[in-house]
Amino acid sequence: MTTFKNIKNMRNFIAVIVLLINMTIYSQNVQAVITYKKEISELPFKNSGKDSSYVVERNSFFKEIFEKASGFEYLLEVNNKESQFYIKERLSLDNDTYSSTAANFGGTRGVFYVNMSTREVLNEKISYGQKFLVSSSLDHRKWTITSKTKKIEGYTCFKATSIKIVENNTGVFKHPIEAWFTTEIPLNFGPAGYGGLPGLILDIKFQNVRIYCSKIALNPKKGVTVKRPRKGKLITQKQLDSIGKRMYEVRRSNLR
Repeated sequence: MTTFKNIKNMRNFIAVIVLLINMTIYSQNVQAVITYKKEISELPFKNSGKDSSYVVERNSFFKEIFEKASGFEYLLEVNNKESQFYIKERLSLDNDTYSSTAANFGGTRGVFYVNMSTREVLNEKISYGQKFLVSSSLDHRKWTITSKTKKIEGYTCFKATSIKIVENNTGVFKHPIEAWFTTEIPLNFGPAGYGGLPGLILDIKFQNVRIYCSKIALNPKKGVTVKRPRKGKLITQKQLDSIGKRMYEVRRSNLR
């Protein structure tokens, strides 16, 4: 005899299957342009053995960067199973230290390409005076989806959390990531190479950097072209970190 509980479970199962089918059909036939902005909360440097003039100068430098960061816009362009994310205008950034640092702050340097079919993520960027294609996979990040919700740009979003591991010259650090995604736009993409959630990421926060959606254009008349980046030395993030460590050690030895 079929119980009410079994009927309810069957309905839930069918609902999930229908959702997955709809997401697959939708994502295979959609183009989109999502505009994001970035804000950086100020983290002033405290006087830790440095003279006060040094602290004031450094705080002033970062304050200028934080203020400039709010003026940039980033585009996430989606064409079926591929996406690319980049800053909207890069003109004159290379000639302005403040603007260039603000534009790249928080891991938004260069162009991010994501392929949902292969789960591939490529970040085309210039580091240490050389162009690289930093390769990774969407599957390396594990998300925890919560029941917390909020409205963003009129869409109901769910909160998801993860951990970002950062390795530099001072050690290995684990930083929490907070993302808000909406299943009402069933695209698995997000800004700066983030993605893999069952919906579009409209807001994401990492340390003191927040990237948030300001405009959504679905199936724009002009269409969207996404190109896989091919310029630069193919490398992993771990290999790039090793290059940074070696260069840091060389600089230190030269100062001795």
